[in-house]
Amino acid sequence: MDLKIKAESTEQPLRFYAVANEGAMSTPGNEKTLDESTSEDELNLFTFTTLNRDTETRKYGLPMYATSTVSVNTNEVILQEEQTGHEGHYTLNKKVEFALERPVGKLGVFAAKDKDETGELKITGLTMLKAGTRAYNYLMPQSEETLKNSEMTGTGRFELTPSQNAVTAQLTTTDARNDPTKYTPVLDVPFYPFENPWGSNDLGKPGDEHGNILQIDYTFDGDLRQGLVYMPPIMRNKYYAVCCLIHNSGKITVTYTVADWDDGGDYELEFDYPSYDLLQPFTGGTAPYAQPTVYYNNDASSTAGTYSFRFKISGPVGQEWQPTLFDATTADYELSVYQKVDGVNTLITPPYVASDTEYEIRVRALKVDNVNKEFSLGIAYTPKWDPSGSSLLLVNMQSGETNWTKRTWIIRLILNPS
Repeated sequence: MDLKIKAESTEQPLRFYAVANEGAMSTPGNEKTLDESTSEDELNLFTFTTLNRDTETRKYGLPMYATSTVSVNTNEVILQEEQTGHEGHYTLNKKVEFALERPVGKLGVFAAKDKDETGELKITGLTMLKAGTRAYNYLMPQSEETLKNSEMTGTGRFELTPSQNAVTAQLTTTDARNDPTKYTPVLDVPFYPFENPWGSNDLGKPGDEHGNILQIDYTFDGDLRQGLVYMPPIMRNKYYAVCCLIHNSGKITVTYTVADWDDGGDYELEFDYPSYDLLQPFTGGTAPYAQPTVYYNNDASSTAGTYSFRFKISGPVGQEWQPTLFDATTADYELSVYQKVDGVNTLITPPYVASDTEYEIRVRALKVDNVNKEFSLGIAYTPKWDPSGSSLLLVNMQSGETNWTKRTWIIRLILNPS
């Protein structure tokens, strides 16, 4: 990540924003995107009118956001001289942590029969009525005043997808009324209501004019009935579990719980430069090392003529890397990677991942045509935090060591000395 900041003699705060699953947000007819030129004001005012949902492939997920403010000291930097595309930049070693949240709520609907009811109960329809639906939703948190002044309620009803199965749960005690696990889930496809500051403090009674209202259609032994649930205000990143105890008499006893949305756990996304040992000749030696050479040997089972490097990359966790040839083709040379498995040096296949166990990178000439020509070996990696970018590891790291004198490891093809 490249940042342009003013050099100061003391620490200065930097505010970072993270947005995940941007493709889940859509405003048909007026699509907007976020990129490196998006200003802070534009980000804070960013809205969307619908969610792109694909419940089968989970292609889009749900939009998520986070902010984090860290203090940095520009005096504590390392000059970046050799990393491709970052020459002349400075490396700031600072860990940034993001706690991602969703900008919408989540609705769960559950139903049960009273312990004495024997008839068949089915939920035939679930509808979020027009009164509290919102025209758009903000990506970033807003004040209650902003939400109330937006004049964006009553935009249309949402037909939800109820389960087609009969309700089998029966409550035997009043203590179970607030426990969704004692009920039968009746919302087949998740619904994510937009943030709404209006609502009711009593699910059985109307509240604010612009609060959400959930209509429940059901049958008891085939007789069609209907009930209304007056929802509380909808807050972002909260889970609303609506529990309905339904009686054959037509009475519905509604309770609900509001909880933090299930935490998906921590995901370590490290912005650190990879931790690795400098390439060394596999056979050992003293730095600075002589130029590697290879020659063509038509015996593919023999290591004669090959050249092997010893390489170890230990982090960040899950960091992938790839040996890469320059000024040569796969028709000219073959690269293979080995690693000890149960004590045996074993050929492995990509992806190659950071490990505490060292690797052997072996270079083999496939033809004799290029005698006295030089080609290069580089170690490419894609930063864990930026899947769109690719860089080369520094030949001499960041410490000024000079085990090798070039940006890449230059190899020469020679004639078979025998």
